[in-house]
Amino acid sequence: MAPNTTTHDHDDDDDLGIEIGDAVDETDPDADSSSGADEPQDLDEALEEVRRLRAALEKANRDAARNRRRRKAAEQRAAKGDTSKSAADEPDDRAARDVVERATRRVVAAEAKVHLAAAGVPADMLARAVRLLDLDLVDVSDDGDVDEDTLRELIDELRDDMPVLFATRDDATAADDDTTRRRRRGSDATRGAGTGRRVAKSLNERQAEAILRGL
Repeated sequence: MAPNTTTHDHDDDDDLGIEIGDAVDETDPDADSSSGADEPQDLDEALEEVRRLRAALEKANRDAARNRRRRKAAEQRAAKGDTSKSAADEPDDRAARDVVERATRRVVAAEAKVHLAAAGVPADMLARAVRLLDLDLVDVSDDGDVDEDTLRELIDELRDDMPVLFATRDDATAADDDTTRRRRRGSDATRGAGTGRRVAKSLNERQAEAILRGL
């Protein structure tokens, strides 16, 4: 009697689900990200996260495809009267599809973090910026390749709507310094104008007094 490999397949699916679930919950826009403990802090970590999640997505897609083939083969055997192993004995591909969907969302979100970090979004603002993107519009291939054109368009739109997210600390400091300098120049100009008015007024007053004395 051939060994039953169904349990092993389920174990693979369970392991895959744990692997993706533990990858980085922060990457999933639907996940609770209040703690931020595993939040990537720089571009290198975000890139590593993308590579890891792509590998998990590829495995999830392979497992889902394998399950579909095995169920289809079982259904064909049943149609021919072979009931030795029915499709019901094969792994349920719904669980595999769920794993694929979760992995896909996380791959897109991780890729978005990479692009956002490269665009100047500080590490502590990445999770917030990701949630502002409509990542459902971004397609992903079975091997984890993200539609970067669409992703860039979404990020450009976000930059137009919320440019403050894309200001690095150096840029923000420079902007503050520039604003301070402008305010100082404006204040100096105002004080200078006031002094000029006071001098002019004093001259006019002296001239008026001289005229009055001459009368």
